[in-house]
Amino acid sequence: MAQSISQLQDLLKELKQFTGVEAVFGKPLTVGNYTLITAAEVAGGLGIGGGEGPARIEMDECCECCEADASEDEEEADAQDLDKVEAWGGGEGVGGGTGGISRPVGVIIIGENEVWVEPIIDKTRIGIAIVTTVAAMGITLFKAIAIARKS
Repeated sequence: MAQSISQLQDLLKELKQFTGVEAVFGKPLTVGNYTLITAAEVAGGLGIGGGEGPARIEMDECCECCEADASEDEEEADAQDLDKVEAWGGGEGVGGGTGGISRPVGVIIIGENEVWVEPIIDKTRIGIAIVTTVAAMGITLFKAIAIARKS
C-alpha cells in the first residue's frame, strides 16, 4: 500500500508541473526598451484508480463434491475436476496518469510608459467554431422545417 501512495504522490507532482504560474506565463525577455512575457492557456487532468482483491482458495481438497464419480469415464472426470479447481492470487494495485495541453494566447509587452497585450489569433480554432456554429444552425433549421411540414 505504501508503494501505491508513493505512486499517487508522483502523479500529483506531475500535475503540478504544468498547472503552475510558470506554465501560464513565460520568463520575461528584455528586447531593447521592452520586456516581453508570453502567456498561454493551460488545461490539465488527472485520472487515478485502484483496487484490491482477496485470494481465492483451491477447491480440490475442500469437500467431497470435488471428487470425480467413479462410474464416469476418465475424460469426463478430468473435465469436472478442471471446472471445480480454481486458484487465483489476491493482490492490490493502483494506477493513473496525468495529461495536459497548452497553447500560446498572447504576449504581454511592457514599455517605458505603457503596457499592452498582443493576442495570438488561432485561425484554425476560429474556423472550427464557425463551421460548428453553421452546422448546428443548419440542423436546427432542417428539424424546424421537418416539424412544420408534418403539422
